[in-house]
Amino acid sequence: LHYKNVCQARVDTEPGKQFVDLEMHGADSVAVKLSDVVASHKATVLLFWATWAREADEVVPELVEGCRPFKDKGLALYTVSLDPYMDRLGHKSDEYGLFGNCFGEGTEKGDKAAGLYGFEGLPRMVLIGRDGTILARGRSYQDISEELLKLFRQ
Repeated sequence: LHYKNVCQARVDTEPGKQFVDLEMHGADSVAVKLSDVVASHKATVLLFWATWAREADEVVPELVEGCRPFKDKGLALYTVSLDPYMDRLGHKSDEYGLFGNCFGEGTEKGDKAAGLYGFEGLPRMVLIGRDGTILARGRSYQDISEELLKLFRQ
């Protein structure tokens, strides 16, 4: 049953489909809906990660570096950490240079959110256009970079 749900979530969130909305709470307890971020930016990268994920130290800094040139051109980051260790989360967020909306909802809520997209490993990301269409998804910046570059060349 679990694998069937994961597969269905992947089909439901493949490129060309509409994104699944999330609402996360920041350190100040203010809720931020993904739909509000998507509507107010040219594109949004939704990133699921955790400090304990082996690939995070490689993938997240590369993603931030690739996205940084588009930060002032309308690109938003909406990052959800599945990390239960909030002190480590803040340190790693700073170390990676994450910008935008960074949330640490913990393992249970973060895992449920990642499950809506059919993700089972970390880090994973989705590139979403302003109209809510999923443009690309994958495990690394390379998986979304072509669509991101196309979008911002226009």
